[in-house]
Amino acid sequence: KSVVPESIVSSMSRKLQIGSGTEILDGYVNTDLSPLKGIDVSCTIDAGGLPFADDTFAEVLAINILEHVDLVDAMREIPRVLEPGGRLVPEVPHFTSADMYGDPTYRTFFQPRDIRIFYRRVVARLLL
Repeated sequence: KSVVPESIVSSMSRKLQIGSGTEILDGYVNTDLSPLKGIDVSCTIDAGGLPFADDTFAEVLAINILEHVDLVDAMREIPRVLEPGGRLVPEVPHFTSADMYGDPTYRTFFQPRDIRIFYRRVVARLLL
């Protein structure tokens, strides 16, 4: 269920950036847990936290955010807000990266097959 008013969503881009932080991108709806300067919508991706209706976005950009959230929750929410045929663009650090072990906010460690497993679920949802 969307909590962002339809009038606002309709005026926004059909591209969503999750976990924007200070990297605000033109042409995207920029979201972050913290209401930082330039953030369009402050929200979480955990446990149904994306306040957008189903099938709202043509593209979801998730750069260096999936390692910080509950991955199962995230991979339920992302396909929900992606329109059929939409595109997910994830980027996560490899589990062998030294950075993975120095940041206490990291919740998930990734190897290549991890994203492929979830991609199959995303693709199956989007092709329905």
